[in-house]
Amino acid sequence: MCRLVFGGVLDKFPNLKIVTHHLGGMIPHFSERIRLFYDGVLSEPDVYGEASDYFPVPLKKHPIEYFKSFYAETVIGGNTAAIKCALDFFGVDHVVFATDYPFGPRKGDLFTESSIHSVRALELNGEDKDKIFFKNTQSIFKL
Repeated sequence: MCRLVFGGVLDKFPNLKIVTHHLGGMIPHFSERIRLFYDGVLSEPDVYGEASDYFPVPLKKHPIEYFKSFYAETVIGGNTAAIKCALDFFGVDHVVFATDYPFGPRKGDLFTESSIHSVRALELNGEDKDKIFFKNTQSIFKL
């Protein structure tokens, strides 16, 4: 995700839709650190060096805006809190249901069931749960 953002790929292809694995990895958890680092590099060259040392490709938007444009899938082992964190970062329109099926315990059934349970356990209305379970995927892939 970082290489796509900081390499300028999303500026070059602004309509590109990318579904990331495992709820966007650490990006939702470290988004504020990313923001502070990026902003710090740009505003404090005496501390961090020149911005061009870190970001050789100038970006049209703040990196966090690019990260929020990714779609994140729910393969996280049934961790409802992690899904909530990703929802807070990406928004409900950018989270899609996925599983590791057929891999994992019980030929994938355990991870599938735990992912379904985790989404259902979220304090979301039915429309938002439907977005995660199938509507967002239908929209992305025009199904």
